[in-house]
Amino acid sequence: MSQPNAVAPAFDEYETFNFQTANVLLLEQGAAGLDILMQIFAGFGTRNCYKAMSVPEATAITHRATLDLVIVDPLLKGSDGHEYVHWLRRSGLDPNRSAPVIMMSANGAKSAVARARDAGASYYLLKPVQPKALFD
Repeated sequence: MSQPNAVAPAFDEYETFNFQTANVLLLEQGAAGLDILMQIFAGFGTRNCYKAMSVPEATAITHRATLDLVIVDPLLKGSDGHEYVHWLRRSGLDPNRSAPVIMMSANGAKSAVARARDAGASYYLLKPVQPKALFD
């Protein structure tokens, strides 16, 4: 029996991602990058995007919202996206600590990918990102 006002989960029974009901955190160093990501996710039908430009902002959002997907820029002004991902994975904040994390960077070096993996990122995408890469 369905509860009134219940929100559908971001993953359905077949493990496909529902962008319309997802809560997405966008941690990006610049306003222009955040705007681009917001436009991409709006195009997917995502209604709940949280924006952060620093690790402290992202941490505060993580404490108050349930997240289904996290997008992280590793190079942030005054902080490091890797530190946020490392903290998230060890935070004990369920279910957020298990949310998929996509690290997005212009640096495609193997060492950059390895550092993202070691921090706990689920995926690594190169900028400029194409919407299809996020959708797939």
